[in-house]
Amino acid sequence: MDQDPDSTLVEYEIKLTVVGKSKAYYAHDPNEFDPADLIGSLRKRTVSSDGSMCKWVDVTDFSCIDMRGQSPQSVFNAANVLFMFSPIKADIVETLPDGRIVKQEISLGSVFIAQEGDVNLDGKINAIDAFIVCVNSALAGAGEETQYFGGDDSELEGYARFIADVNSDGVADSKDANLMLLYSAFLGSGETPTWEKINEILFSNT
Repeated sequence: MDQDPDSTLVEYEIKLTVVGKSKAYYAHDPNEFDPADLIGSLRKRTVSSDGSMCKWVDVTDFSCIDMRGQSPQSVFNAANVLFMFSPIKADIVETLPDGRIVKQEISLGSVFIAQEGDVNLDGKINAIDAFIVCVNSALAGAGEETQYFGGDDSELEGYARFIADVNSDGVADSKDANLMLLYSAFLGSGETPTWEKINEILFSNT
């Protein structure tokens, strides 16, 4: 079949601009990352090979992003570290105007991942973590800035409060410290507790 002499086969490429945003996660979280949590904005520019066509659009539907099955748990276990703060890679799969399907790697926002309750990030959950929570709870109650990590990095301080809030009530306080002590006691007896179990035990006795 002869090609229409007036038609032109045009190749396209997609250029991406990604503005990421950071988020904290617990190391035991098995749920796949949601790209909406890690993307502040995503813009796509479609350019024809001859430069005759160029179009910028904002991408708001993130269903084209493949997170590669990554979860906080899988990323943390693979890294084999006490805690981590690292950007997450993903793939964006797009169908170009000429019908080709392309996959490109993109770098999303950074994730902070640590064990829930490991406030001083030493890989252990014990009385030291409970003590840090009590001290900082007192500081917050007095209207002072918390000092989990010296207080110089507001983002890191926020992550510390997230890690310390083991009963997920939005506040790191003596309740969380009590839970940490109970968790540590279970570990000392050779058991492997979960925070859900620890919360159930404490609340069933109150």
